[in-house]
Amino acid sequence: MHSDVGSDPDSPVRPVEVTRDSDEHLATTVVYALSEALGCHPNDLPVELNDAVDPDSLERVFEERGGRERGPGRLIFEIAGCEVTVTSAGRVTIDSAEAVGGVGTDAELERGEGTADD
Repeated sequence: MHSDVGSDPDSPVRPVEVTRDSDEHLATTVVYALSEALGCHPNDLPVELNDAVDPDSLERVFEERGGRERGPGRLIFEIAGCEVTVTSAGRVTIDSAEAVGGVGTDAELERGEGTADD
């Protein structure tokens, strides 16, 4: 997992961007990125990932189907005061939900053209 961490001293959430290692489960990448953003050990997160999104479904959203890769896309959800964005390229971005306006309580799935870096 590669991490690029920003820092806002006024926010309890540190912005984090990581790229999943090819052999790592996507949910594991999200949990470690979330713990980094909140400054705690993964076992000490204030909520469990499955309170916001099903970890197995998270993996299935972007997995190959019938030997073909899925097209570009991203999944955005909110957990523990953080907005989490997961892209089909394996990038996980965490920011303060307040800083980005939040996405509410429902997960949002965007499929389509994506961007060049998705």
